[in-house]
Amino acid sequence: MYIVFVDSVERKLGIRALKDNALYYIVKPVEHDELKVTVHRAMEFKKLRKEVRTLYQCTVEDFFRGKLKDYIPQIQKIGNIALYDTVISEVERALIKLAIEETGGNQVQASRLLGLNRNTIRNKLKKYKI
Repeated sequence: MYIVFVDSVERKLGIRALKDNALYYIVKPVEHDELKVTVHRAMEFKKLRKEVRTLYQCTVEDFFRGKLKDYIPQIQKIGNIALYDTVISEVERALIKLAIEETGGNQVQASRLLGLNRNTIRNKLKKYKI
């Protein structure tokens, strides 16, 4: 993370620095408050980038494990429910709904995206009332 200070006549250097991964550039002379705000923003941005990297390192399995950890106790409180069938149905419904949204409602494209037969998608849409 770095912040670049440039003279007002050399703004092109600031723009080039941004292209080379600088977070900000400040035109000199700089006021104390402006510098404080810029450094604070840079630190927040750095923290956000770290969180985004952590999110992208999460596998689908890790994601589901994290979600299911909270979901399982809730299901157990309800009573005798087939956990496997319930979870698979919920995931399948969400996946089909997402594929339909991503393809603008085109069932043929959604079926290709999911690697399923067109008739299978149609049956699932009816089953889940999507």
